[in-house]
Amino acid sequence: MNPTALLSCPHYSKQVWDQVKSWSRKELLHKISRDSRWERLWGKSGHPTFVNRHLRPPFNTIVVHVDPKRKSATYILKLTLAKLGWTEDYLRTMGYVR
Repeated sequence: MNPTALLSCPHYSKQVWDQVKSWSRKELLHKISRDSRWERLWGKSGHPTFVNRHLRPPFNTIVVHVDPKRKSATYILKLTLAKLGWTEDYLRTMGYVR
């Protein structure tokens, strides 16, 4: 993954973004778990942590902090999706959006 990808959030069409931002935290965690590139780490932090063994640190670890009730949830969700490398095409391929 390109380190500058984290600075530019992915752009999604309105239809796709409406579907993505309606996901609950539990749904997002389930979708990340289904992605074979990311493996869940069960640690003591209390925050769900996923690691991608094919990327080099620090770009191989993601901690999910998305809370739909927070004001910054949209921005954090976009950064999370950018770090996961989920483009609109990938979301469609995986069946996460229509």
